[in-house]
Amino acid sequence: MNSRAEKLRCLCMSERVSVLSGDWFSAAQVANFLGGTCQTVLVFVDSGQLAAFRMGQVIRYRGVDVDLFVESCRIKPRAQPPANPPRQSETVSISAYWWGVNPI
Repeated sequence: MNSRAEKLRCLCMSERVSVLSGDWFSAAQVANFLGGTCQTVLVFVDSGQLAAFRMGQVIRYRGVDVDLFVESCRIKPRAQPPANPPRQSETVSISAYWWGVNPI
């Protein structure tokens, strides 16, 4: 997968493999790779999440920037709660609190 044509073929076939390297791509190609629309790509650019470059009258995206954007969207696993939560050493019942009884 060395030539640009092979990379673009993979890109157009919607393979979710990171084949973008130092090449430049259009909004349609990036949208196809991400599985979205050109409008969605522009929303990412407007929000500052994805870098874009104006070259004359066209806007291009670097493959490296698209890869970084995809990595920034990775969902981190949530921390698991402890298996046995620590117990409180002293618990006061509501009746002891109400009647002013010292539980100790």
